[in-house]
Amino acid sequence: MTDNKVRWTAPLDHASRPGKDSSASLQIVGVEGALVAIIGGGTLGRRIALMWGSLGRPVLLADTVSDVRVDALAFYQENIDAHAKNMGSASAGHLEVVGQAELAVKDAWLVIEAIPERLELKRNLFRLLEEAAPVDAILATNSSSFKSRDIVTLMKDASRVCNMHYFMPPENPCVEVMTCGSTDRAVLDFVIERAREHGHKPFEVLKESSGFIENRVWAAIKREALLTLSEGCSTVEAADELFMHHLQAQTGPFRYMDEIGLDTVYDIEEHYAQEREGIPEAPRVLLKSYIDKGWLGRKTGRGFYQYD
Repeated sequence: MTDNKVRWTAPLDHASRPGKDSSASLQIVGVEGALVAIIGGGTLGRRIALMWGSLGRPVLLADTVSDVRVDALAFYQENIDAHAKNMGSASAGHLEVVGQAELAVKDAWLVIEAIPERLELKRNLFRLLEEAAPVDAILATNSSSFKSRDIVTLMKDASRVCNMHYFMPPENPCVEVMTCGSTDRAVLDFVIERAREHGHKPFEVLKESSGFIENRVWAAIKREALLTLSEGCSTVEAADELFMHHLQAQTGPFRYMDEIGLDTVYDIEEHYAQEREGIPEAPRVLLKSYIDKGWLGRKTGRGFYQYD
């Protein structure tokens, strides 16, 4: 990666991109508005799309797996009208799903990556995005464990790259925004302002941090919860119920891990173990035993809990 030489300038046409005269190879016919592209249509990708479509503006979502595209579109169509109404919007934004990232980002002002937590996958994707997206497009990663500094190693210029770490929108609209170490200050200010407009609750992480703010606190909770189970100290149900009563929480750590996906939780723990000394192995061993059985959480019908 080379040093940043050109100061980023906010896309003045972001509110009308793409216009009807767009030369994009994929055109949403007759639609104008701020175009956001989401790469990855899994549990979080489709929910992020919902947030950005809430003000009646178009969203493009790319995923290489056809079944994921179908499920993502169905989720969006089932939920977007109610969410737009909650936002006070007169209309809901249209979602288009495609199989190639290049098609999704051609006219975007904001691209958010939400693919699996595999560093090499993310690095290769951001190298592609740098070439395929407009030069003023903000490129964000939704990674819950990797600092964007780790992802931009194959790029020429990282000044428009940042972390946008989502939780579980729209129920939880919080998003942590963090620099990659080279991010132009204007990028952070711009994306935080646009996020607020779309019903997000953005929190800026003031210094680069693996795990950001909330996930560093959550990491300790989930690790200890997993240890109580692996050591035979508690059941899943008892740990969740006690946690909810004591902290007046809406859900417990095991149920929450099921919502995230146990494969994702495992990948994040593996990353933490590589980056920090002293991370216990037992929680990862337990998670791996569930993953090997195909029990990934709610998305597969079974995780720590059984789902009908």
